Amino acid sequence: MFNRQFRIFLLSLLPWLSFVFVAAQGGTEDLKSTLPYLFAVYTIAWAAFFAYAFFLSRKQVELEREVETLRRTLDGRGGDPGNSI
Repeated sequence: MFNRQFRIFLLSLLPWLSFVFVAAQGGTEDLKSTLPYLFAVYTIAWAAFFAYAFFLSRKQVELEREVETLRRTLDGRGGDPGNSI
């Protein structure tokens, strides 16, 4: 889990790191010529974020279904799901 969170954190830093790298390479006068690249990096970072959020929402729905199935199984056996924790 830590590995995924670390990758997401690094991905969120890409736009800032690219901006700093461009500023260090050519100064501020060349920033206008590199704005399309900065925009591309921002677009990629946001797309990755939304893809990850979509993946998490799908996983949450899957886990909720599994929990509901387990509750039904416990109810069918006569067990009390409130006391099982």
